[in-house]
Amino acid sequence: MAASEDRYLSATHVLRTDGEGPGCVWIRGDRIAGVSAAAPAGAACEAFGEAWIAPGFIDVHMHGLAGVAVEDIDEAGLRTVAAVLARHGVTAFLLSAVAAPAAWLCRTLEAVAGLPEVPGAVCLGIHLEGPFLDPAWAGAQDAGHCRPADRAEAERMERAAGGRLRSVTLAPEHDPELEVTRYFASRGVVVSLGHSAARHDVAVRAARAGATTVTHLFNAMPPFHHREPGLVGAALTEPGLVPELICDGVHLADAAVALAVRCRGARGCLLVSDAIPAAGLADGEHALGGRPVLVRGGVARTPEGRLAGSTLTLDRAVLNAARAAGIPLGEAARMAGEVPARVLGDRDRGRLEPGRRADITVFDETGVRLTLVGGRDVWRAGGGHGVGERRTGV
Repeated sequence: MAASEDRYLSATHVLRTDGEGPGCVWIRGDRIAGVSAAAPAGAACEAFGEAWIAPGFIDVHMHGLAGVAVEDIDEAGLRTVAAVLARHGVTAFLLSAVAAPAAWLCRTLEAVAGLPEVPGAVCLGIHLEGPFLDPAWAGAQDAGHCRPADRAEAERMERAAGGRLRSVTLAPEHDPELEVTRYFASRGVVVSLGHSAARHDVAVRAARAGATTVTHLFNAMPPFHHREPGLVGAALTEPGLVPELICDGVHLADAAVALAVRCRGARGCLLVSDAIPAAGLADGEHALGGRPVLVRGGVARTPEGRLAGSTLTLDRAVLNAARAAGIPLGEAARMAGEVPARVLGDRDRGRLEPGRRADITVFDETGVRLTLVGGRDVWRAGGGHGVGERRTGV
């Protein structure tokens, strides 16, 4: 590729693998060509000043936004989701489905698997938040659709997903022989422990059988107890388990965020939005998985008062996490980019290194300034809606 097609971005804070500091990221085509202290002499450089250049954010747990729900998503809906996410620095994401009857879930999996590529953030596949959950800890989900883990159903769902099933949340106590945990792990599917009352020893066994993450830590699970630490205790201490954090100021108190980060380190925690279709829309009556949800002051709850996902965006989660945990903003950004890529086993994303995809987010304390997917602008602050974004409040 001709040198005239090369591109250089510079800022005071470049998130290199080995640290953070002033620098320049050199892009050639859809790849990162280099990271250096300064642009080559004579190169035309886009200078962002006091901003952060980070690996693109990856949201591995979101149910929809801007009125688009995973269960009835089509190409037009995917275009909206991909464009709105790009506005918030997200370069890749998973679509999350909630517990439902087997036939309904398989139809959803088939529909998502058949969606085309669209401009904006890249849909990497599907996250099933259920159905193998503890009905007593279903949260906003329908407890009637929660059921014990079943190998035959797991295989059926994976076939329906056509290779795009990337993550499954399950309650390990309802997979007593850990057969389904081992099956999914052997297939390269991330197993996340959640919506669970698992004892500590059960959670540890599940982790050692292949589970690698914990779904929205502290939520939809019993609290920590000093004689029975449970899933919370495993999430904070078991090597290899990476807890998800919803940093919206509602799901977690600041001290809970700080506790998780101090136990696991910023590079051992994963930021997610857990956004629902109401994200970006006005307060009022909405739905999640076909069940009613009421949003007031941006907080989504069921009619019974249970939290029902969030209206959070991942760029706000980064800012909130840095403040709550008292960590540098760059370290919080790693929780939204580097960590999810590592959890997914994605060696093409998550780091600013030569040869990796040029999926990049440039941001500061006021918000996202530029989002690149494969080296192409998909969002630029003040630059309009370059990927066909439907205007919403998101």
